[in-house]
This record gives sequence, structure tokens and C-alpha cells, in this order.
Amino acid sequence: MTYDEAVQITNRLRERGNASFSPSEKSEIERLYPLVLGKKFRVTSCQRCYHDAVIEIALYLRSHDTMPEIKEKLYELRHGFIIHCPEFHGGKVFSNANITDEIAAEYWERYPNMRKFFDKVPEKPVLSASNGAKDDGTGNVPQTVKKPRKTKKAKK
Repeated sequence: MTYDEAVQITNRLRERGNASFSPSEKSEIERLYPLVLGKKFRVTSCQRCYHDAVIEIALYLRSHDTMPEIKEKLYELRHGFIIHCPEFHGGKVFSNANITDEIAAEYWERYPNMRKFFDKVPEKPVLSASNGAKDDGTGNVPQTVKKPRKTKKAKK
């Protein structure tokens, strides 16, 4: 789908205002949402989710003036789950919006009991770098990985 087609569809859907969408319009939104935003559309029990999705799509298209190049992710967290562990990447918070396949693979390796929080996983894990070293989230691959040293608190 081209950028112009996506804008045309979005503009037509926005003209509906607060009116309910037809089943064909809903399926159009469900198809367009991942193409533009790169994430899965979640249907809820209310009609607002479709209107909100149209607004999200329109805002993205307006601000970027192009269709994104979306790479299929090998790992996907379950809906509503995040990774927030003080010992993992300095406590940085990861969600489906910012997690990479390499970070997800590293998390799987370090915390095998947390695999249940992923909806989508590859058959074979992905290494974060060709030499097996782990990315620290900044794009820098450390040469050695050190565990933090435990320190004793001084008595007052």
C-alpha cells in the first residue's frame, strides 16, 4: 500500500466522525493499522478502539509523510506486558514498541522462566552480536560482561 492510498483511506474514515464503522470499514482499519504503525491492532468491546486507531494512523502519516518500512519482529511480548528488571540493561523498560529481537533473545537467555510473557518467539534464538557479546541498549557491544559487585553498607 502506498502513502497516498493510506492517507486517502484514513481521511475517508475520519469524515465519519463518531458514527459507528461498518464491518468492512472495521476490517479496513484492522488491515491498515499494522501496515502504518507496525503493531498489532487489539479489538476491545467498545467502538472507540476503531476511532482511536484511525486517529493514531492519521497522526503518524501526517507527521512522517511516508509509509514506514516495517521489519517483522521475531519476538513479541504478550499484550500489556513490559520488561522492567533492575539487573537487565540498567533497569530500562522494554515493551513491544522498543524491544529488539536481540534484546528479547538476551532476556530469554538470562531469564528462561519468563518465556511465558512472550506471544511470539522464533524456533531458534537470535544472538545480539556476531561475537556473542550482548548489546547494552546503547548500540555499544561491551568486550567483557561484568557482574555488579555487591558492596557492604557502612555502619553509622
